[in-house]
Amino acid sequence: MAALIQHVQRALLRQKWLSSYSCRNYSKKFYDKREGVPNDFLVWLQRDYDWSINGIRKMYKAAEFEMQKRSQKYLPERHEILGPDLATSHFIVKRGGAVKFVDRETWFRMEEDGKYYLPNRKVEGMKLEAVDASNTSLMHIGMDNFVNLSELRYLSFSNCPHVDDWCMSRLHTFKHSLEFLDISGCDQITEDGLACLHHLEKLKGLKLSNLPNVKHLQLMVLLLEESLPECMVFGVDFTASDADHGDVQEGKDSELDTQSREAMKTQSIGSTKT
Repeated sequence: MAALIQHVQRALLRQKWLSSYSCRNYSKKFYDKREGVPNDFLVWLQRDYDWSINGIRKMYKAAEFEMQKRSQKYLPERHEILGPDLATSHFIVKRGGAVKFVDRETWFRMEEDGKYYLPNRKVEGMKLEAVDASNTSLMHIGMDNFVNLSELRYLSFSNCPHVDDWCMSRLHTFKHSLEFLDISGCDQITEDGLACLHHLEKLKGLKLSNLPNVKHLQLMVLLLEESLPECMVFGVDFTASDADHGDVQEGKDSELDTQSREAMKTQSIGSTKT
């Protein structure tokens, strides 16, 4: 337990989380001769903390989440210095992702030593074409960094634990350029998020798999294919029932499952004849 506590303390100190509560460095924040002790600080002192092992783990996870959230805020000065394409590239690569630019075969990613090699100034004509943010901690607030990317064609959010419906609602800004999207393994996405994808009129490929919170995945795929006729959906097994995917509840949902399969068979027969 002592080792766990030390690990938590070191992690918090690295991010200067504890410094905001240091009376030595922020005495003026906690006491003022005219106003006395601020009410917010008194409320903080009266909080009932759980100092058990599970409680400490929850505190650590909550603090880590807040640190990640703050680190993903949009920085206007970064975009002003680098331009939108390079600014987004630095944002993604620094968090373990990879990027590719138009007319270049090389994917830029972080090396094993934590270094990466991207221009640190604006380069005219260097347009971002592909972003691989798979297995990163990207969340909805980080989507603010995806602005003015006129040439973005490929985007992967595969296995991003914090990518949710809010992130999907921000993708409409790429409706004139995005051609491939991978959101497989994003546990937070529901039917509402998939419904936002109908704006992507240029989409040609969509990978959907392992989406446990999408209860009627097969039906959603049929609706997406109807609204995006040029798009091919990957990762969905139409030969299995929705129950096998864990997508349909018992009772009323079984009827919807039957209707989805019948619609799928009808569409398959039509495409075969064509």
